[in-house]
Amino acid sequence: MEGEVLVFTDQKTLQTMNQIKIIVQRLLEEQPALRDNDNLLMSIIWKQQSNFFNFFSRLESGKLHSPESIRRSRQKVQEDFPHLRGELYEARQKYQAKVKKELGYKV
Repeated sequence: MEGEVLVFTDQKTLQTMNQIKIIVQRLLEEQPALRDNDNLLMSIIWKQQSNFFNFFSRLESGKLHSPESIRRSRQKVQEDFPHLRGELYEARQKYQAKVKKELGYKV
């Protein structure tokens, strides 16, 4: 299909993607302040996955969820569940449309 990107992933990757989406959704429901703050969201997730002593080794070895996967999961959860959108959601959407228009995409 035109404009569609096919990505082939293994079962473990799919499980990890679903796992992080579930974690992000739960945190956005429990802590509304996280809805507009990816840094705080990442911090809380990483604190659950590591401690002071092993944080950097786990980060370097890829055993922590990546910042990008956390951000993308937050975006997808907020797209699918409007009640979990933060105050900045609409501003982000307007800015995205502006940038797309500037880059020559149909908006």
